[in-house]
Amino acid sequence: VAVPLHEAVRRCASRVAVSLSEKAVKLDFDLDPAAPAVLGDAQRVEQVLDNVLSNAAKFTDRGRVTVRTRRAQDDVMIEVADTGIGIDPEYLGRLFTPFLQEDNRLNRRFEGTGLGLALVKRLLDLMGGRIEVESEKGKGSTFRIFLPAAA
Repeated sequence: VAVPLHEAVRRCASRVAVSLSEKAVKLDFDLDPAAPAVLGDAQRVEQVLDNVLSNAAKFTDRGRVTVRTRRAQDDVMIEVADTGIGIDPEYLGRLFTPFLQEDNRLNRRFEGTGLGLALVKRLLDLMGGRIEVESEKGKGSTFRIFLPAAA
């Protein structure tokens, strides 16, 4: 169905806003003025956004998290960029592998199961979307989610 994207973005962002404000991390929005809708399952679209935004909040201790939306031909792009710890280039190719984390040591700083991004990729595949990532260790990460645009 057609999912009003900006409503979903705002709901998901509100769920991470408290943890970001506690760390004095700024949450910025740069939303497409045309307010595009995407085709998908509304609950799953929010699940994808929740996972990506919560990762940005978890791995960013200072700076900002920025959410952008843009129409990109037949798709809508949702970009979540942060100024967090970034991802090691050697790990990027395995980022969407279930149960795999960059730091698998028992005393690791960040908790998690290693399922969030694997689930995001699977849900996007099922909805005809895709995800891309760029990252630089120590400088932050940018996740770009593409979903089919609603007519």
